[in-house]
Amino acid sequence: MIKKLILVGVFSISTMSFAQKFSIRPSVGYAWRTAKTISGLSKEEKEYVKDLKNGLNFDIAAHYEVKNGLAFGLKYSNYSASSDGFLLGYVNGMPVSVPVTTKDNIIFFGFSGLISNNHLATRHKIFADVALGVMSYTTKQEM
Repeated sequence: MIKKLILVGVFSISTMSFAQKFSIRPSVGYAWRTAKTISGLSKEEKEYVKDLKNGLNFDIAAHYEVKNGLAFGLKYSNYSASSDGFLLGYVNGMPVSVPVTTKDNIIFFGFSGLISNNHLATRHKIFADVALGVMSYTTKQEM
């Protein structure tokens, strides 16, 4: 019986130690793309593209701390933006406009490294996260 209690105690201590070194960090916020917009667009087209260049970003990262201030793990990120506008063109010399809605979605998943000062007794905490993985981009357009 005592051997079982010791075994359970050792297991619970190692589990607590693992839990203290493991962290999950979600974040949600406003994000934007920094690519330049081509010149020669009309005011309506500029507004349409501008709406696609900013949207909502959701991240979640899970890390295991291998050393004070250094952790490794996985990261998932999802950016989404949408825009409503009109496609302008000519049919048989006559101007035509067609309503269009575009939804962009960028997804990233990969391995992540984290450097932080979380283990120090400082007032401000800093986290620097670097990730390498796979990114996919989808655009859905409805007319």
